[in-house]
Amino acid sequence: MADGDTVTVYVDVMKDAREKAAVPQAVIEAVRKRRTAQLRHDLAMADALQTQIKQAGYKCDPQLFIAGHPFGDF
Repeated sequence: MADGDTVTVYVDVMKDAREKAAVPQAVIEAVRKRRTAQLRHDLAMADALQTQIKQAGYKCDPQLFIAGHPFGDF
């Protein structure tokens, strides 16, 4: 997440409780719904949720899902 110093840092909220606590509930729900939409092949919904997540200043790393990362347990 960009914090104004032109450096973007990515954190794994599954490994850092402090960072996890800082993520807004709306973003957490959007990530869960996006993953469900992806699994159902509802790409329009997944894209809309990705836009919502991005507008909130967050980004999902698709590699986490490919590696079987349990983001659904967020």
